[in-house]
Amino acid sequence: MKKIKKIIRRKKNYTFLKNILSSAIGTTIAVMIIFFMIISIIFSSISNPKNKIEGKIKPNSILKIKLNYPVYDSQNTNFSTNNILTNIDNDKNSPLNLYRIIDAINKASKNKNINGILLDLDEFVGPGGWSSLKEIRDALVRFKKSEKFIWSYSKNLSQSAYYLASVSDSIITYPQTGVDFRGLNMTSIFLTDLFYEIGIEPEIIRSGKYKAAVEPFILKKMSEENKEQSELLLNNIWNEVIKDIGKSRDLKIEELNLTANQGIHNWSLNKNSILIDTQQYPQEFIKSLKKKINPKKNDIINFEQKISFVSLNDILKSNTEFISKNKIGIIYAEGQISDSDNDQISPQSHSKIIRELKEDENIKAVVLRVNSPGGSALASDMIWNELEELKKIKPLIVSMGDVAASGGYYISCNADKIFASNSTITGSIGVFGLFFKIENLLKNKMNIHFDEINTNKYSNFGSIYELFDNSEKEMLGDLIDQTYDTFLRKVSNGRNKNIKELNDIAQGRIWSGIEAKKIGLIDEIGNLNDAINYAAKVTKVEDYMIEEYPKKKDFFQILLEDIQSNYKLHDNLQLYVQNWKTEKFRNLIKNYEGIQTRIPYELNIE
Repeated sequence: MKKIKKIIRRKKNYTFLKNILSSAIGTTIAVMIIFFMIISIIFSSISNPKNKIEGKIKPNSILKIKLNYPVYDSQNTNFSTNNILTNIDNDKNSPLNLYRIIDAINKASKNKNINGILLDLDEFVGPGGWSSLKEIRDALVRFKKSEKFIWSYSKNLSQSAYYLASVSDSIITYPQTGVDFRGLNMTSIFLTDLFYEIGIEPEIIRSGKYKAAVEPFILKKMSEENKEQSELLLNNIWNEVIKDIGKSRDLKIEELNLTANQGIHNWSLNKNSILIDTQQYPQEFIKSLKKKINPKKNDIINFEQKISFVSLNDILKSNTEFISKNKIGIIYAEGQISDSDNDQISPQSHSKIIRELKEDENIKAVVLRVNSPGGSALASDMIWNELEELKKIKPLIVSMGDVAASGGYYISCNADKIFASNSTITGSIGVFGLFFKIENLLKNKMNIHFDEINTNKYSNFGSIYELFDNSEKEMLGDLIDQTYDTFLRKVSNGRNKNIKELNDIAQGRIWSGIEAKKIGLIDEIGNLNDAINYAAKVTKVEDYMIEEYPKKKDFFQILLEDIQSNYKLHDNLQLYVQNWKTEKFRNLIKNYEGIQTRIPYELNIE
């Protein structure tokens, strides 16, 4: 017995020492990583001092815009240690968020040393939606009013890149390449058979005949109602795209549709194509660009001279920062709305920001920039409540991005003014409940059986091991209907519409911005810039600064958060990798389960 006790004591001591040692090693490694990164930054700063370009942009410079990275609304979205070192070493071309890109283009139009813009559209990524893409395009259209040129050059052009390029005075491509110009596509994935095969059964209750978010789990193709709204949405967006292209290129919509119907034949164009102006090899293009900058100089001098290119970051740094006590705050609500503080939009983080801006006397108005498909009904209501309190004290203006639907519309509906673009996806006023049951998986697929004891009739309500009975479904239906009624009342009060009128256009249906304007779900067709200008107008401030929230995280915040989230809870790398492999499937179930105000599907319009 004594020997056994000694062995147990040794084992405990060993485990204790092992935990201390592993913790010490982990801490040491983290400290070493931080130390070497700091040293790297210091040496980088010494050996490669940043050019102080404030006020020193050379005459006849060209602003080169190369959006070879994803463009988001917020400064913090999708920004991690994976790309932070690149951004430190290559600050000239570090990623900018949408507002900063537009701000730089606006400032370039007023800078006398900027001769024009070159759109370098190789490896173009840019915004993920057509509405945000149009905001950049609109900024380029405004730039042209300053009587400066815009040229674009690319080896080949994606459809979204071409939409930007179409604003150019001259679209030039590499010889025998072309444009991926073929119209828009929307694809929905249906998981019904997959879930049936693995034994997972979804339990669904919904309010609104168009609330099609649950269709991927119960159908094998789109319902007629969903197909109806999706076709209208897709055609509205495409019509806006080709209307803008046609206006800039002086082409008829019929011509552009006929060209799009040629499909992949547009991948290899000749010089006479209506989509482009000419084709040149890079050396020829540079010569043409030099002639454009200095048309009076003779060719020999002109070709020997280097072109002075500047970046969007250079433009922002070259302008002296304007200081004013008056501020307009922009709050970014980008991504899914969740009860968890770890997700992009949560009551915890966003409520704190809203209260901060409400109490800040220097913030004269707030622009809520919404780019969200929705999510948790409870989280949406909590954010709505905080915005309602802010609205009592200062103006609240909403600017809708690519998507501001369902929960995204819920938090927007009570603003003093709502702006959206023609291509914004909005509405989807409806509610659904989705719960995943694995009774079939356990019993019939894995031969696992279970038994249980309950103190009350519904003690096991919500258990994933058993399907709902009729009374449970009825209770859930009542709860979903209550949530839907609450949603309708909030929108009715915010948009000044009676419930009956609103119910006819709700039902979970999604609308494009152009249709939403007709039926009164939004007030004005406009972009983020328009919303900011309106905020300044109603507060009667002529001089003001823009403050963006959430604030941009610095290097150490990002680094420490990355270490904490990725390594703190994992004792070994193998466990971490295993957890990472199943993350997507877990998120699929977690993000859709419960009572949701969410748009019909993951929208991917190409």
